[in-house]
Amino acid sequence: MLIRLGAAALYACAIALSILVPEYLGRDLQRFSIACTAAVSMLLGVLPAEMDPVLGLYPIFFVMALQWCAFKGCGKYVSSTIFSTNNYRQTIQGVTRYCITKRREELEQAKFFGLTLCSFHLGVTLSYPAHLRLGVRSAWLCLPLLAAAGALARRRHGAERAAA
Repeated sequence: MLIRLGAAALYACAIALSILVPEYLGRDLQRFSIACTAAVSMLLGVLPAEMDPVLGLYPIFFVMALQWCAFKGCGKYVSSTIFSTNNYRQTIQGVTRYCITKRREELEQAKFFGLTLCSFHLGVTLSYPAHLRLGVRSAWLCLPLLAAAGALARRRHGAERAAA
């Protein structure tokens, strides 16, 4: 019971940190989140496979909360990168509305959330055989993707500063 409360407290601390980092440290939250996720990916690859599974998830709970706060959506769409149920709902609603109204924006919504959903499940699908083959070290396969995400975030942050 206490181990689960600890997970919830860690999750809450990461949410609070998502406000403190840009406010008091002046850091870009998306870049901070990517860096923390990279650090957690490296850590996960060295955790003992036989440790308590909930305790082993602590680092993931922490970066999930940061990611949820840092990456709230894209453009006019609010979309979670860590939960698929809302993306599924938004996809079905967009398709249904498009079938009724034939409005292009409804189809765009369905595509956006549908592709988000596909990306999420592609990651899940690819992680399973990677875990079977590499065990906990499969977490390190995230590092090249995180490097690319970091480069994109750095580029976006530079463009925003130049425009200001």
